[in-house]
Amino acid sequence: MIADPAVTPLTSSHLPSPSLSRTPNPSPVSGLPLASPNIMGSDFKAIPLIDISPLVEKIDDPAMAGDEGLLDVVRMLDDACREAGFFYVKGHGISEPLMTEVRDVTRKFFQLPREEKLKIKMTPQSGYRGYQRVGENVTKGKPD
Repeated sequence: MIADPAVTPLTSSHLPSPSLSRTPNPSPVSGLPLASPNIMGSDFKAIPLIDISPLVEKIDDPAMAGDEGLLDVVRMLDDACREAGFFYVKGHGISEPLMTEVRDVTRKFFQLPREEKLKIKMTPQSGYRGYQRVGENVTKGKPD
């Protein structure tokens, strides 16, 4: 991972108080309440960094839904998605050489002329996979 001074690890102290932003809605993970959809923060100060190694280590464990450490990771992912909208992860098991290769290939792709990138334009026929120019992605009627 690249060290970034603006990255702050997300810990349980970053989790909202249950009485303030947690609702007792059912969750796909047994016993885990979902954050209220009405609470969406935009005043975060750093991009959350979440260690997902407990999730990776137990991905094939049939009893994973009862593991408190794993549930903490799920809560942190949920909170990061709802509060910041994105996050960094560590403990994923992807090798540094592979991450470097992906970054290099990505940089090369975005340096291509527009006409080359448009050869793989995102379409319904492509399963909505492919390239989109800045401003082409529209969510709720607004380009993002």
